[in-house]
Amino acid sequence: MDEEYLETILKRAFNAKQLTNSRREELDQLIRYCGGDPRLLGHIRDLAFKIAVSKMMESPSLEILERVEEISRIIDQTLAGSYSTLAQVHFNPGEECLQGILRLFRHVKSSVDICVFTITDDRITEAIYQVYKRGQSIRIITDDEKIKARGSDIVKIAHAGIPVKIDHASEHMHHKFAIFDCRILLTGSFNWTRSASTGNHENLLVTDDPRLVKPFCGEFERLWKKFPPFRLE
Repeated sequence: MDEEYLETILKRAFNAKQLTNSRREELDQLIRYCGGDPRLLGHIRDLAFKIAVSKMMESPSLEILERVEEISRIIDQTLAGSYSTLAQVHFNPGEECLQGILRLFRHVKSSVDICVFTITDDRITEAIYQVYKRGQSIRIITDDEKIKARGSDIVKIAHAGIPVKIDHASEHMHHKFAIFDCRILLTGSFNWTRSASTGNHENLLVTDDPRLVKPFCGEFERLWKKFPPFRLE
């Protein structure tokens, strides 16, 4: 987290005569970004006290102490409400996992980031197309070797104009997760293939817990920067 940005937001809160809705929203967003990480939240609290001490040395006032208490209370309230409100588990064989995936695609508001070993199920591919046609952001990371496998839809997806990156390594890119609207995580053993629906014993977890979503977002961005784009021949 950018220290200068963090300090700027906290100083705005201290300099304001009262915490307006916009200042509260700034603090709330800042605290939620921490994803419930006790270390980061503790750092914000420590910095707030440090700023308060500095202001008290310049000009002691009861308002400064009240502002520290208010910021601390916002941290506690946000932390108490920052954990998961969405927790779903799906199991196969059957179509439970597939329907869970399709339901998430139908309710996308802005973006989908997909990081999966392969995509061969036309029903999922069609859902990907629909997101793209609606003008919503969609990015895909997949394994370079599985693109060549029978039934792979990656070439068709790339032809449609959807950004795809591949690993270009001897090891497999074996992740199976997706992030919807930067806040909902889908992950589990389920491959995005028809065989995974028809016979395999598989599982999927869906959650909006920021403690889980945030590291998966970080892993996606790390791989997106690392891997080259898939080039159509």
